[in-house]
Amino acid sequence: MYSLKQTVAPTEEPVSVGEARRFMRVDGTDEDLMIRDFIRTATQRAETITNRQLMTATLRARFDRFQVSAVPELMTRDGKAIELPAAPLVSVTSIQYVDTDGATQTWSASNYVVATDHEPGRVTRAYSVEWPTVRDIADAVTITYVAGYASALLVPEIAKTAIRIGVRGMYDKRDDADILDAMTAILADLIVPNMV
Repeated sequence: MYSLKQTVAPTEEPVSVGEARRFMRVDGTDEDLMIRDFIRTATQRAETITNRQLMTATLRARFDRFQVSAVPELMTRDGKAIELPAAPLVSVTSIQYVDTDGATQTWSASNYVVATDHEPGRVTRAYSVEWPTVRDIADAVTITYVAGYASALLVPEIAKTAIRIGVRGMYDKRDDADILDAMTAILADLIVPNMV
């Protein structure tokens, strides 16, 4: 098992309030705060469904081990790479772990290679380097990294359209939960490798 937390939020949304207003044919700015909240909700839903980070943010993944048997959902089949959730991966800030003595260590960047072109992004061991041995405790390994698209222009249009539809549905049917189900159906076709 692993945990994932956003530690630095994006500075903008993939869909602007103006874009959402135009899509919904809403005149005036009286409801902009509500529309902004709907955009955030629809964006979070899109990110959850597609396992993507739509706008650049800093994330922290924590898990118990480096070894494949301990974190199969993060390791490639050969156990040589850690796949990081929430594509696209931009960079890895740090890899820290609790060693067998209980001290927190920062693993040197020279010990690993970051592959941002993979979907999802991955960290592999450098040539002839082994994964460190960690203390047998929960959350012994922490990887801090940056993921997401650098600007709203780079976010796949299908994701932005699904967000706009979600915003319009929430706006039109503010008391109807079915709109999030409809948005989920639209996003169900967005398999990670197809969203490049």
